[in-house]
Amino acid sequence: MLNKNDLNKLLDFTLEIQNIDYDFRQKTLNMISELFNYDNMNFFFYDLDRKDINLCNPTSTKTVEKAMNSYIKHYFYKDIFHKAYSSSLNNNLYHNKVITVKDLMSSYNFTQSEYYNDFLRYYDWDNQIVLPLNYNDRQLGVIAILKQDGQKDVTTYEYCLLSKINEIITQSLNMYLKEFESNQEANIFKSSYSVIPTGLMILNYQFSHIYTNDTAKEYCKIISENRNYFSPTKNEYINKIVDLLTSEYHKNNNNEINIDSYTFKIYPFIVSSTYHTIETMYTIYITEDEQPEKTNEKKLINYKLTKRELEIINLLLKGLTNTEIADQLFLSSHTIRTHIQNIYAKMDVNNRTALLYKLNS
Repeated sequence: MLNKNDLNKLLDFTLEIQNIDYDFRQKTLNMISELFNYDNMNFFFYDLDRKDINLCNPTSTKTVEKAMNSYIKHYFYKDIFHKAYSSSLNNNLYHNKVITVKDLMSSYNFTQSEYYNDFLRYYDWDNQIVLPLNYNDRQLGVIAILKQDGQKDVTTYEYCLLSKINEIITQSLNMYLKEFESNQEANIFKSSYSVIPTGLMILNYQFSHIYTNDTAKEYCKIISENRNYFSPTKNEYINKIVDLLTSEYHKNNNNEINIDSYTFKIYPFIVSSTYHTIETMYTIYITEDEQPEKTNEKKLINYKLTKRELEIINLLLKGLTNTEIADQLFLSSHTIRTHIQNIYAKMDVNNRTALLYKLNS
């Protein structure tokens, strides 16, 4: 039975650890040191991919930092707790809240080990306790407590206190990692979607936009400007287009809507809300319709036409005369005739009728 003082410390620890929003390991070690007077500690995450302790980024109290380089390079693999951990994931040992030396070997064998003599004693430690942080069947990490107590056995009282500390850390660490992973996943998707060449919008059940990638923002801006909508910010451009889209969607009950030279394809999907109800949300993909000019340019790429010749071809397709083309491009009629003759030669035709037939075929 824990005394009132330690129960109050555990309560303080529980309240404080729940408020950690970054640097979970360092802040946790600092709290353990301050509240429970364990000063020499390491905190490792578990690497799910390697199925082992992650050595890349250990966190330690300041009193242990100087020993970490030699531990990671060599003594990690001599550590009796790590050896047992690596070989015992399938038995009950690392489902314990607290593991001591005597759970692994006799005190005599421990004092004969390389890990004890060349590492622990070198830094004036003579005992070690490990707290495996396991949530259900998921290994989250490990805290190692290094002690200077002459290899005293862990008392029943200390074992109970450390077990409670372990439970509090494990619960909070599981929530912290879940939130971190969720935020990381969201950031990955957001970064990926922001650069795809297709416009992407996500609307909630009220048809209010909750996410718009960069391509969709640009398309909304172009449509708004073409329609002379005055909107000083990108969000207002988006809101105007969403309003237009909502009106068309409810009016025609059609999942594919054309606005100017853009196609909006609407896909409803169902999600569970914060209040455990079902809500409909909408993913909208926006594509720019193929312009005739661009289509013709793709068809003509093999003819090695100049940019000016392509401009003239597009105007010919619109039915403009040589004089009208000259006026629009601010060139003389003679220059336009020369360009057209060059086009005939490159495309192996003799007149405008043959050229137009070839372009439209």
